[in-house]
Amino acid sequence: MNQSGQSHTAYPTLAKNTSFHLLWSSTFASGFGDRMAMFAVLTMVGYGLTPGADASLQAGVDFFFFIPYLLWSPIAGWIGDRVPRRWLMFAADEIRGLLILAILLILPWQAGSPVLPAESQWQAWMLLLAIGICAATFSPVKLSIIPNVVGTPALQRANAVVVNMGVIGNLSGAIVGSVLISSSSGSMFHVQWCIGLAAGAYIISGLFWAFLKAPQHRASTKQSLTGIPKEISKGLTYAKTHRPVLVLITLAAIVWAGTSVYLPYLAVIATSVYQGDLGTLGYLQVSMAIGMLSGGLVLGILNARLHAELWMTFAAFFVGFWIILQLVLTPILPYLFMGILFALIIGFHAGILIVALNSLLQRISPDFLRARIFGAKEVITQIGKVAISFAIWQLGNDSNPAMLPLTLLFAGIMMASAVYGLFRFVLTGPSKKKTLNLCWRFVRLYSFAFHKLKVHYKHRVPPKGPVLFICNHTAGIDPILVQSGTSHIIRWMMAAEYRLRILGWFWRALKPIMVDRDGKDTAAVREAIAILKQDDIVGIFPEGGINEDRSKLGDFADGAGLLAKRARAVIQPVFITGTPQNVKPITSLFKPSHAHVYFAHPVTVTSKMSREDIITEVKSRIQMLRNQFGENATSSLA
Repeated sequence: MNQSGQSHTAYPTLAKNTSFHLLWSSTFASGFGDRMAMFAVLTMVGYGLTPGADASLQAGVDFFFFIPYLLWSPIAGWIGDRVPRRWLMFAADEIRGLLILAILLILPWQAGSPVLPAESQWQAWMLLLAIGICAATFSPVKLSIIPNVVGTPALQRANAVVVNMGVIGNLSGAIVGSVLISSSSGSMFHVQWCIGLAAGAYIISGLFWAFLKAPQHRASTKQSLTGIPKEISKGLTYAKTHRPVLVLITLAAIVWAGTSVYLPYLAVIATSVYQGDLGTLGYLQVSMAIGMLSGGLVLGILNARLHAELWMTFAAFFVGFWIILQLVLTPILPYLFMGILFALIIGFHAGILIVALNSLLQRISPDFLRARIFGAKEVITQIGKVAISFAIWQLGNDSNPAMLPLTLLFAGIMMASAVYGLFRFVLTGPSKKKTLNLCWRFVRLYSFAFHKLKVHYKHRVPPKGPVLFICNHTAGIDPILVQSGTSHIIRWMMAAEYRLRILGWFWRALKPIMVDRDGKDTAAVREAIAILKQDDIVGIFPEGGINEDRSKLGDFADGAGLLAKRARAVIQPVFITGTPQNVKPITSLFKPSHAHVYFAHPVTVTSKMSREDIITEVKSRIQMLRNQFGENATSSLA
């Protein structure tokens, strides 16, 4: 059986996939409607009119909108696996569209004012709660239908587009809402426009689902009512028993709980510091959304999914750092443009953190449980968010003074999380030295981002030493690329004249084996053999220098065969291609490329093989890779 639930359908490319365009358009419209509805409710409950209660009202909006995610999302996800998903999405969007339209008729508007009487404001909260229930249905079902629309190969890019379009929709709603509210000075007419635009966005979003086409999913087995809770809870059970998943979900919970503190803080300074109204809060929220979108785009461009631990650690640190800086400078520089700048920078780092976190969680979660693991993530992350929002909401007129210490506490927790991530994950790696592991991670980030490195057949590399890496030599960047493509720390044999003094700290960390070019450096050979006999890894370029003629491999010196034979090391042949072609080796460090590293099947050295036989065999394996994948080859990877 196909465990993923997908049929073997030939999917069109994303650009030609009409159903995919309907899907992301629906996500945009839904995000737009959510933000417009929140702005309308904030106005109706009197934001900016009650001294000291601005944070409380913003927290109340978060509480009523997101509490259904905590209670309803897992059930909605299970329903989405039992009924046609597109019609469930259609119903969720149309219901909330019609529901918010009804507010124009049933809510007790008072003397032309958009602010509801105190005894009637519970109706606005209940309206937001109902919209949140529909939104909690939308989120897990949307994520589950994407593979049915685009297929597996395009899944990563499709998810990136859908997530970004949701952010853009929210951003657009914040812009339109803030403009409407600011221009109206709180008139009922413009608030009604907010409500009408939100309803229209939801209804249009639902219609998109009606025309969407996707292979019909089917539940594999019938379930009894008593078995449903156990099936729903499997994601939570997996998270509890797998430490990396639990750590990531815990970090996500801290981040989303923090938004329940930081957004009310923005609501406070919008009125008390910048002397603004709901429109001013909109400008701050828009800036934060633009920052989050920018952070996500940067990660997409850099293909940073492969280095999520590094990005998450530094992004978490800078979120906390910039929030503390904002708390310190806001009383000194009470200017709106400064608040916008801080919100933009904090949003940028938060966007990096959230995208990197989700990418890593997707990568380490088993496919057959991924939806339920993300369902568990929704529940765990919303517990803190909803609890904090409820507490701030209940503070009422006393909420504003509490926001400064709460925001400072959140910033401290973020920086503490970064320190934990640094020592628990970033400084761990293939070396026993923490500084070398940090250097290894930055080298990998540089290679994959700047040189667009692609690594092929990494599974062929022996799991432990002694291993001798033998590579063709195309550019000065070659050792860095090969090092980035493996989890081993490689001690490279390197020409002594390239050991620049300015990089002394770098050489002390990597400890290359320096070789004189006179061919009589027996000390370097003995050092290499000693390293291999300690079950470590050595790398060598037997062409003796950079081969400027890329039409063929250069001559291989047979000294590498002698090394392997004396140390009884396995040889790992490596083919490098796509690197910058420069006269000086160091210039390849600063010229971007699309480099590839291919690992051939390793060569096991026997006592009967001469060193000439060893080099001949190694060169032939590298030549086979070059013939298939070299710059002049016509074939490519499947």
